[in-house]
Amino acid sequence: MNSDPSFISPQIHRIEILSLEQAEKEMAQIGTHPEGIRIMAPKAVFRPIKIYALSPYQANILKQEMLSIGGEAATSKGCVDCSCVQTDVILLGALAHYERLIEKLNRQPPSFKILAEKIRRIAQIPGGRTPFPWKLPDRMLFPGEKTLIMGILNVTPDSFSDGGKYLSPDAAFDHALRLVEEGADIIDIGGESSRPGSNPISADEEMRRVLPVLEKLRGKISIPISVDTWKSEVARKAIEKGAEIVNDITALSGDPAMAHLCAEKKVGVVLMHMKGTPGTMQNAPEYKDVVGEVSGFFLKQLEKAESAGIHRDSIVLDPGIGFGKLLEHNLMLLRNLSLFRDLYQRPVLVGISRKRFIGDLTGAPVEARLPGTLAAAVMSEQRGASIIRVHEVAACRVALKVGTALGV
Repeated sequence: MNSDPSFISPQIHRIEILSLEQAEKEMAQIGTHPEGIRIMAPKAVFRPIKIYALSPYQANILKQEMLSIGGEAATSKGCVDCSCVQTDVILLGALAHYERLIEKLNRQPPSFKILAEKIRRIAQIPGGRTPFPWKLPDRMLFPGEKTLIMGILNVTPDSFSDGGKYLSPDAAFDHALRLVEEGADIIDIGGESSRPGSNPISADEEMRRVLPVLEKLRGKISIPISVDTWKSEVARKAIEKGAEIVNDITALSGDPAMAHLCAEKKVGVVLMHMKGTPGTMQNAPEYKDVVGEVSGFFLKQLEKAESAGIHRDSIVLDPGIGFGKLLEHNLMLLRNLSLFRDLYQRPVLVGISRKRFIGDLTGAPVEARLPGTLAAAVMSEQRGASIIRVHEVAACRVALKVGTALGV
């Protein structure tokens, strides 16, 4: 027991600092001198960074430089004797470490200047929501300034959770208006089920389901309409009837004409990752590094889209939760959404509504997965998603509002 009568047991607690702005605010609140804030705030923001596929030579220099300034760098054990062909590297440091690291790398051979610039860009991106413009034919959306909700409208007989409910154009039209009233920012209309084990339908059948709904909605709603299709023929007809976004589960790989169509029409494009096809994707999918593989896929498809004439500002990325992924893959992707956002400077969309991973975690059947969906929506927003695709728009809007108020 302390015998000093003036001693007061202090209250101590941990704080999480995710951005330079937050660090500056915390220090300002306790009255730190502005010059002290300038010096110390970058030391308060810890920022792990993963770099893929460096040579042992590059990795060893990077590790040496990081250690010399008090940071850390994890590499493959084969780097020490150069017995590995290449290695991923995990850098562990605060913003202040990266500022010094970049100075050191710029004094290395020219190839390290490229690496230094990439590290600078990734390290300095602030945490929290980042608004990147999403360019549509005649308007611009700003996911990140506000998290956008994409309301699902399936006009199919066999979708995994609502198949057959909105198969008639009248029922689909009424539901679309209801989604708008509930606060949807986008309506996503799909005429072909992509549930696990499903088979594709003809373009004619897909258009028979989708086009009458688009016709009824023309001029009746002001928010953008997305068409969920990988077929260029369906997309072209849908765009003619007012669709402004093409949500392609094959990321422009399923139909060779899709990329050029999207470029020609200047529509918004969602590039989604899927391993396999809906019919085969859940047959024991395997990944060595699911985040790295999905990231590499995005890089490849972004290059393909841009080479076809699609402007990068027209593109949104979707990691494809449940599309060729097991539970652990889905969770890892959801934890790392900000990586895709920061690396490619594009908004990230997630489709988590009523998905199987929620059932795997909770045991809940499809119709009882709303609580899990809302939890996943809020955490996805906090982890970097700025567009959430859901069935229950009103509930999601409330959950996101509360989550945003409590978040950083």
